[in-house]
Amino acid sequence: HMKETPNRVTKAFVEELFAGNFKPKPKVTSFEDEDKVLNYTGMIVQTDIDIKSCCSHHFQPFIGKCHIAYIPAEPTENKGGKVIGLSKLNRIADNCARRPQVQERLTKQILLEVDKAVPGNRGIAVTIICKHLCCSNRGIGHDSQMKTTERTGAFESDQATMNEYLFYIQSQMKL
Repeated sequence: HMKETPNRVTKAFVEELFAGNFKPKPKVTSFEDEDKVLNYTGMIVQTDIDIKSCCSHHFQPFIGKCHIAYIPAEPTENKGGKVIGLSKLNRIADNCARRPQVQERLTKQILLEVDKAVPGNRGIAVTIICKHLCCSNRGIGHDSQMKTTERTGAFESDQATMNEYLFYIQSQMKL
């Protein structure tokens, strides 16, 4: 019953688990409000994005959630601050996660991709919380969580902005 296992494993690594290494990055376009009157200038936060990745040290999965926030560029008289489609944050996180790596690197990769997608933004924050099977299934044998955060702009320089972000990702507000 394992005759085709090597082929199935190879296919799973290339087409699913490590697809971020083989498939193109998602196309992320930004847009601005057409009438320049209703430009959104507040924080945009997408929480509870599923993360499924693989540790580059032991090829064991790590799974959890990612939270991403950004503040669009300040609109000017003739140009609005750009935002991206909501699903694009999920697509960026998923594409970055689908390759072998460590969580710290994944957190930074997502931040850099969002930074490219939202030109002139006033800050980005990315937090990832994952369980690592390399810790629970081998080695120490503990079922713990790892939490990583990267941030730029207002999320670094303004404590009120960071507090607002933390409120959003810690709150249990569900629809």
